[in-house]
Amino acid sequence: MSSFVERSGVHKWCEGTALSHNLDRSNKISHPFYDSSGYVGKNEYFFLETFPEPSAWFERRQSYIKSVAASSIVGYIMGLGDRHVNNILIDKNTAEVVHIDFGIAFEKGKILATPETVPFRLTRDIVDGMGINGVEGTFK
Repeated sequence: MSSFVERSGVHKWCEGTALSHNLDRSNKISHPFYDSSGYVGKNEYFFLETFPEPSAWFERRQSYIKSVAASSIVGYIMGLGDRHVNNILIDKNTAEVVHIDFGIAFEKGKILATPETVPFRLTRDIVDGMGINGVEGTFK
């Protein structure tokens, strides 16, 4: 039996969040600092441009890292699947990650035609937002 959300298609906009796919360099609204010569971190510019004051930048980056760590743990425990750029948002005020679309939870992703095998989403763009230490810093 499917859940109410799956059957109804209920959606709600999350105020004050940035859609991570807006940072994609293949998109027309990608950041001008990205070039086709290689990988350039997307979240680095989000922090620099959104929080230009050093103390705010540092505090927000720490909030981001801690929220990524917490949401990774909670997502793993809940068996949360379907994590992609459209389901992980960034709060523009606090820099915390906001997860949406919990339709594939409680290990439901493991019974799909193509099973999900990763325990949580930790792409290089997410790690880029953690700064030079990446997962070896506050995240650890």
